[in-house]
Amino acid sequence: MARIPVVGTKDVHAAQLSPELRRLLYRRAKGANRREYAPVLQADRQAFGGINQAYQNEASSVRGASQMTEEMLAQALQGLKASGLSGKYLQQATSELTSRQGDAAAAVPFLLSDAREARSSALTDARQQLAQDRASMLQGTAQDFNSSLESARGDASQVLKEQEEARSSASPKFDSEALSNARLALRSALSKWSENPTIKVGDEEIPLQQYNPLQTKDQWLQLAHELEKEYGGFDLRDVNHVIAELLTDRQKKLHEGRLPQPGVPGPGRG
Repeated sequence: MARIPVVGTKDVHAAQLSPELRRLLYRRAKGANRREYAPVLQADRQAFGGINQAYQNEASSVRGASQMTEEMLAQALQGLKASGLSGKYLQQATSELTSRQGDAAAAVPFLLSDAREARSSALTDARQQLAQDRASMLQGTAQDFNSSLESARGDASQVLKEQEEARSSASPKFDSEALSNARLALRSALSKWSENPTIKVGDEEIPLQQYNPLQTKDQWLQLAHELEKEYGGFDLRDVNHVIAELLTDRQKKLHEGRLPQPGVPGPGRG
């Protein structure tokens, strides 16, 4: 069975946002939703004052109406003496007015109880509305924050992709066969260099390592030009590339404290 291809983070240019950027995006989302919901929450809070004021108005109205009724009944009682009633008729009228006074006073607590119950129910609804609007604000903050994170990650991934494409386009492309030919030619030349034979330069013969100590960049470049002329299958850029590989590997081994391989000269100085 064929294996299912696996895509890694590098393939999709996954980007991780810094804590500072995440905090900035959250503050922006939070501020935007606070501004959006500020009028709504203000209206929710003002509703509490309206409910309490309505209760106070109704309670004052109940007490005022009860007091007015009691005053009217009291005046009626005082007027009975001059009404001409006497005996049991006066007694019955007095009893009736006195009973009404008691009913009026007793009705006040019941009426206020109804008003308090209505106020309690209205305050409960107002609290629920305030809590619901606050939850909507928090939900909006979370949604906007997540959307900002997704957008920022997308932008960052695009930047990473563009940087990788820029590096790829800037990196020189080499032919593997040409590099292989250049490595063979360099290996052969360095093997000969390590044997240090004498060569003829002008009218005299001098050791090869004296002719080219391979200690500077210019001396390595001289070797590269000679290899390009002597061998085929690669150009100057190819042989310079394999020389750079050799010197980098040599420098790494020296840094790690490992002995250089036999026949490999030291890195260039220049």
